[in-house]
Amino acid sequence: MKIAITSSDDNLSAKLDARFARSNYWYIYDSDTSEGYFFDNTDNAETEHGAGIKAATKLIELTVTSLITGDVGPKASDVLKNKVAVYKGDKNKSIEENLHLFLENKLNKLNV
Repeated sequence: MKIAITSSDDNLSAKLDARFARSNYWYIYDSDTSEGYFFDNTDNAETEHGAGIKAATKLIELTVTSLITGDVGPKASDVLKNKVAVYKGDKNKSIEENLHLFLENKLNKLNV
């Protein structure tokens, strides 16, 4: 399973970015291999219009099945619906901490 976490920076100690489409980075973690990498989303974050749809489409292309973020807009929600499960992350915690909370089933699933 691939998990994406919206991040304010490209390191595991960075805080979760509560914005989905406009976050500068996503941490993509593969639970099957226990490996992850940072995806640079700055081009999309700076897009004037359509950032949500573009970001949601990119997550699907990356075969992500779960997303940890603060909020997802309505247009992105339409694209993600029935394809990517969305969970409410804690913006006061690091990427690493949010990942551990997810793996321990301690994050709430959002209705997207």
